[in-house]
Amino acid sequence: MAASNGNRNQVRLAPGLIDKLLTVLERHDCRVPAKICVKQDGVANAEDAMYGASVASLCAHFEDFLAGREECGVVILDSRTKSKNVDNVHCVTTRKLRAGGDLMPHVAESPVFGHSDSHIGLQIGVSCSTGTGR
Repeated sequence: MAASNGNRNQVRLAPGLIDKLLTVLERHDCRVPAKICVKQDGVANAEDAMYGASVASLCAHFEDFLAGREECGVVILDSRTKSKNVDNVHCVTTRKLRAGGDLMPHVAESPVFGHSDSHIGLQIGVSCSTGTGR
């Protein structure tokens, strides 16, 4: 918001803030995973299916990353609407709570949500995944 809608001083400070935050993330060996889905020209977009599959894929890759480091973590997604949030994490919840055991034991719980307009980390994740960030 500071870079696009802020006053002149906020616009000037935004790149420095992002650079400092990315430096902190790098220092602590943090990762900001992202997945980009490219829609084929002339093909209808099944938004719910694509988003749900992306969430499941992101969580599976995060599980692999965490397992390799023998650590646990949480997935925080940019919130959409309550009904879309619940429907799109159902596949992760069923993988975690299945009768045969948790398929993602290093992911502490099903994805949780925040609003990117009030969480700088989510803003950076969105920027990085859309190619507008560093």
